[in-house]
Amino acid sequence: MKRNFVKVAAVATLLVGALAFTACGGGAADDTTPDTPPPAVTGNETAAPTPDAGNDVEVVEADARDLGGQHFVIGNWWGYWHVDTFEPQTEEAEERLFDRIDIMERYNFTMEERRMGGWGEVRDMIPLQIMAGSRDVHIWHMEGAWFGTMQQQNLFAPLREEYFDPVTGINWHRGTIDASRRGGTPHAFATGVVPGGGVYFNMRLLEEAGLDPELPFDLQLAGDWTWDTFMDIARAATRDLDGDGVPDTWGIATFGQDFLQRALRSNDARYVDMDADGRFINSTNTPEFLEALTWANNLGDEGVTMPEPEGMGWDFFVAAFNNGMAAMRAAGDYVAGAHVNPNLADPWGFVAFPRGPRADTHLMDGNMNFQAVPANFSEEEVDDIFFVLHRWIRPLPGFDDPLGWQAGAFASHYHPRSVTETMTMFTRNPALMSPAFVHLVPGGMPHGPEFGWRIWHGNDPAVILEEAQPRWNEYLARANGDI
Repeated sequence: MKRNFVKVAAVATLLVGALAFTACGGGAADDTTPDTPPPAVTGNETAAPTPDAGNDVEVVEADARDLGGQHFVIGNWWGYWHVDTFEPQTEEAEERLFDRIDIMERYNFTMEERRMGGWGEVRDMIPLQIMAGSRDVHIWHMEGAWFGTMQQQNLFAPLREEYFDPVTGINWHRGTIDASRRGGTPHAFATGVVPGGGVYFNMRLLEEAGLDPELPFDLQLAGDWTWDTFMDIARAATRDLDGDGVPDTWGIATFGQDFLQRALRSNDARYVDMDADGRFINSTNTPEFLEALTWANNLGDEGVTMPEPEGMGWDFFVAAFNNGMAAMRAAGDYVAGAHVNPNLADPWGFVAFPRGPRADTHLMDGNMNFQAVPANFSEEEVDDIFFVLHRWIRPLPGFDDPLGWQAGAFASHYHPRSVTETMTMFTRNPALMSPAFVHLVPGGMPHGPEFGWRIWHGNDPAVILEEAQPRWNEYLARANGDI
């Protein structure tokens, strides 16, 4: 039963986003951007539950335990949640507050979510605290790249499969759980679904090129948003208006390394794969990979990609798209409302990355925050941690609206179809998104220098692949402990 909602003045804000460009780099060898913190990615706040999750699932209380007054901490780098200080703004937030007070009294424990420091501080803090034997934080949030390096040092506790049973009603992200497996056993988890990256497009430039300004939306809805239709739009939008032989508007302005990673996944390819035991596999030598690399590499020959103008810097594509110099830009969902402002002079939309010929649907790499328990806790203590976690984040009957996240998303987008069609497709289909395994390789993999930095510069894709194989095989052999 819902409690009467008491409106209060204070607003509790949960910061949700996706990894910034540094997280797309995959290690120090790829670092092309300043060491600035990306927005927090939890997957809990913007995600739509799977159809089976939420109101239709009744959590069966099979274990009424007394936790002896233990205090549990979930560590992050972005904010706080404590029953003594949280002030709800909505009826759902108030119900969550009362529910958490109830469970803490019933099972005799306390719990909070705590900002342990800034992004870089937390990145460095996690291994130092665990190796020092600290038991202050029971669950750490971390980026996938951090998890991959720290897991090689055996810093996290193994987790039972039963913790992620659908009977909990929690929308576990299976891709992250499976990506955390070592020896077949999961060591991390995530919940919810973060909308993936795609293509932002300038509707004015499409209309001036003689196209329907909503064409990418229509193609996506019809199942015809493919590499070929993407290229048709890019060619039409690349226009030399003054006849000097240099385009005045371009079809594409984007970050090459980021574009390539999306192109690969859109063709059901990836830099690195992983087997059921958590061993890394070199997947750059597959037909799907070569096809995607060749397609991305040939965009330069097509003359539709905007080159870096002198004096604008490597991130020229941000200003180029925002100022109407290019019709399309490939980027993460977090760009909406940040780099791409909903109040730009030109109308704009957001669609998935176009589908490659070897994929049956739109696929994407997702960068969920991994959550893991330090190895300093015993098996029995880990069980207590998950006992309270299940109740801390369980669905609230009557409040888990599968489309409730849309209200916040509309504020970041110019066109409603970006939310009702594109982002809804992502969040309703968690199987479309899987972690980018390349970021989990301890120490990172140099996919920027090896591949991303070399596209659009006349390099032969077959030569690029042949040159990379010995190095990539050695990197992965070391990561797997074979050498």
